[in-house]
Amino acid sequence: MNETLFSSVEEALAERLLAPYPEHAKAAFFIKVLLFAAKKGHLCLHIGDDKIEPSIHELLNLDQGDSVIKESLKYLPPSLIQDVDLEPSALKPICKRGNYYYFQRYFRAESAVYREWQRLLKTLPKIASQLAFDLGEQLLEEQKAAIELACQKSFVILSGGPGTGKTFTAGRMVKALLQRLPLETRKNFKIALAAPTGKAAAQLEGSLNKSFVDFQQLNITGQTLHSLLGVGKQEQLEAPLPFDLIIVDESSMIDVELMAKLLTSVKTGARLILIGDENQLPPVEAGCIFADLKALHPFTVTLKQCLRAELKELVDFGKYVNLGKCNEALSLLKSPPLHHIDPLQVPFKTLLEGVADQYCHQKEGKSFCLLTPLRQGPFGNQAINQFIADFIKKRSKGTFKAPIIITANDSKLGLFNGELGLLEKQDPHQEGLSAQDKAFFSNHRCFFALMLPRFEYAYCLSVHKSQGSEFDEIMLVLPEGSEHFGRKVIYTAITRARKKMTIYGSEEIFKKTLQNHAPRFSGIQGLVQCSQGCS
Repeated sequence: MNETLFSSVEEALAERLLAPYPEHAKAAFFIKVLLFAAKKGHLCLHIGDDKIEPSIHELLNLDQGDSVIKESLKYLPPSLIQDVDLEPSALKPICKRGNYYYFQRYFRAESAVYREWQRLLKTLPKIASQLAFDLGEQLLEEQKAAIELACQKSFVILSGGPGTGKTFTAGRMVKALLQRLPLETRKNFKIALAAPTGKAAAQLEGSLNKSFVDFQQLNITGQTLHSLLGVGKQEQLEAPLPFDLIIVDESSMIDVELMAKLLTSVKTGARLILIGDENQLPPVEAGCIFADLKALHPFTVTLKQCLRAELKELVDFGKYVNLGKCNEALSLLKSPPLHHIDPLQVPFKTLLEGVADQYCHQKEGKSFCLLTPLRQGPFGNQAINQFIADFIKKRSKGTFKAPIIITANDSKLGLFNGELGLLEKQDPHQEGLSAQDKAFFSNHRCFFALMLPRFEYAYCLSVHKSQGSEFDEIMLVLPEGSEHFGRKVIYTAITRARKKMTIYGSEEIFKKTLQNHAPRFSGIQGLVQCSQGCS
């Protein structure tokens, strides 16, 4: 077996787990595959008689891997594995449920998601709403269906692509729900808005303010999901949460452990609305739980009609990308507002100098952002940001202004990971920050730069970090290696653009990226089947 398949981390962890059991050394391959699958975001392995999911061939590019892993599994020490169908406590490092194999932390998190999903599914809202309502405007049938579900059910999923009016519909959900409540109940009705990043939370709040004129009177502010749930805080938050309605946007970014905490925190009888687009990139951490729940949840509405005419070409492009239709997508990419730049015609350094110049002369009110799937290396956002910043500083004669992104939470300042701002340095050539340097954020917030939590330049964002933000124009760098992220990395970049999209990369890499569509694997479907009496 080719041992270079695995990293030193997987090798070391497998060796550590098996150190007390030298006679079980052949179990190392199974443990390393399980570790590798977890690193790729899969929650478990399903080792059936006829096939293994996720595919060992797709996971490791390894032929005949199925027989090797099944043989390796036979040598797993009983002290390391627990059959949770017989012993539900899940105390050992590896958990087995039927033919599904998990690391303990992911088994516990997925089990909590399933348990709490079932609880919310089976309970009705404690605060009932009256039957009749009239929003005084024309709505699509799918929007009406979503509003009706929000009024009658405890847990609703609202999905859709860019321009389909997800947050507009969410605003109408709140309005209709409040209209149906008796006046005294309405006054005491507690609502929370949240999203995985501060920027996405602020956008949710802003969108609801626009779509629901009376929303400001409710005095509700968006916050990060981590802040709402008290993740990382020393003090204990009230559990369950005291809110009667919780709305969470950009739910595709929520990993399995955070989703478990969210569902557990919703009090019985409250309402939860998850908003998202399952076709976007999955979370950085393990799982793709929003897509899992959407596939199973009976109270789901998918908004399909794009309501913004200026997005039509971008939406059509996104549809072809989602379907993996390379020729159709490339055909659209050759006409405005979509553009393609071939690296053979424009060297990368020349491209970055042009981007830096564009930042220098960016018109007021117009927004542009460069995106890349990578964080490290010459095509990673760190190196790109440094190049652009140095380029602009050399040409700066007065105040140096640069977009920044917060990378650590600071609840005292109200600044959170993923929030975008503008840094103003008085002397562009001075190393570090001075006492006069300031940073500006949404809602007219201003801080001395020395007070800020960790931040980075944001001329170029990773596609993951861009989720929850929108820009007039997006340029996506698609270097070699992008294909490992699959077509969702292109689709997610498309959904960040309001007016224009440019892709810098070869057609070969573009096609390879579109052809890679390996969804993350979980055992949620298996849990549903078991509950329905399947073996």
